[in-house]
Amino acid sequence: MNIRLKSLLNKFKRFLFVTFGLIFLGLGIVGYVLPGMPGTIFLIIAAALFVRSSDRLYNFVVKNRLFGRHVKDFLETGAMPLKAKIISVVSVWTFSLISIVLTPYTWLFKGPVLILAIVGTIYITSRPTRRNSKGNLDMDNSNYNTLSSKEQLVIENKGTEPPFSGEYDDFFETGTYVCRRCDAELYRSIDKFNAHCGWPAFDKEVPEAVTRLPDPDGHRTELACANCGGHLGHVFFGERFTETNTRHCVNSLSMTFVKSEQG
Repeated sequence: MNIRLKSLLNKFKRFLFVTFGLIFLGLGIVGYVLPGMPGTIFLIIAAALFVRSSDRLYNFVVKNRLFGRHVKDFLETGAMPLKAKIISVVSVWTFSLISIVLTPYTWLFKGPVLILAIVGTIYITSRPTRRNSKGNLDMDNSNYNTLSSKEQLVIENKGTEPPFSGEYDDFFETGTYVCRRCDAELYRSIDKFNAHCGWPAFDKEVPEAVTRLPDPDGHRTELACANCGGHLGHVFFGERFTETNTRHCVNSLSMTFVKSEQG
């Protein structure tokens, strides 16, 4: 019953997206015929609605590796590569100047467009600039390590490896655990302990290396790499394994171990 109801709700949402998309498409066309109507804005809204009405098109635009990863990483970590900041600011002002200079609209329309461009620029430039594992400004986040299909399932699609299957579950050599996707330091071996849960457990992360996010299930707290947004696992509290009373339950596939030179 729940599955059928969910299917009906999804069909109804798609119907609404298509319906309103057609309405805004019509307004956009009329806007180019009658002066004083923001036809460009209406067409952009229509395009967004049409994209959202199709799961396949939505996944291509929002979730594909060329574009979607930038959006996903930004939503999860709030950081942007420097190249993405530059492209975003240029895009905002290009659209705004075209709307202001090349359209016959009054300043009743042009004024808010100019204000939105200024506010958008301030917001984009105020975002943290993503840095790579060496501390240098990251011009793009497309230079991550190549991942296997299993690693992609966990790191990019928030999957979970089978319990007791990870190479670092029963592993206690001295060194540092780094993100398998971007090589940023995540955990140190001194903070690892055996929780007998089937996954590597840590009671503390490297400072500012891990981001905590509400899990989609509404109950757990997800752990993600603060540098690239890659999925790590989940954090649990109140189990009293260690003095911190915290357990970072991390997938082995999300990490790479770097042995200590002194070890």
